[in-house]
Amino acid sequence: MMKENRHISIIALRRVFNFIRLFAHLAAKDAKIQQELDAKLKAFIEDPAMRTKTNCKMLLDMQVASILTNKHDYQKFTEAYVEEQLDRQVLWILKDIPELDFENKKLQNKGKVNEKDRSRVSFECGKTGYYLTLFFYHLHKTIAKVTPSRDLTELAKVLDSNHGCLSFELENAFQ
Repeated sequence: MMKENRHISIIALRRVFNFIRLFAHLAAKDAKIQQELDAKLKAFIEDPAMRTKTNCKMLLDMQVASILTNKHDYQKFTEAYVEEQLDRQVLWILKDIPELDFENKKLQNKGKVNEKDRSRVSFECGKTGYYLTLFFYHLHKTIAKVTPSRDLTELAKVLDSNHGCLSFELENAFQ
């Protein structure tokens, strides 16, 4: 079973790099694609209002954008991303357990919160977000091993020279 999961993981990793390679190809054909992506990422990093659900429906899209550019400081991006991720986790928790919203006057004195439910919901809301954040963090580190400047053109050349894949060593290290 463990071997099967590892195999699936390598296939998923290869798909990620195929997507990155496709984006690099499209960005090379039309510079506007990269410019728009960089502008969205810059706004996300610099302006907290651009991180809200109204302006950024899918938070994971920003993680993908951070992989596809080298124009922005990944540390600053991560700080902005995690801040928004935590805010959204609170909203999901309050959606499942509205009694935790102590500011909502309608819910005051409506009963106590079941601690087991609170713990379970809080854990489940955070688990996926943290997993994806760690996945993209590790992906950034892996790309930096291939091209320290995180240059998509350089990464594309490396992928092309290895039939669209990373070296076996980097794939195994990603596991």
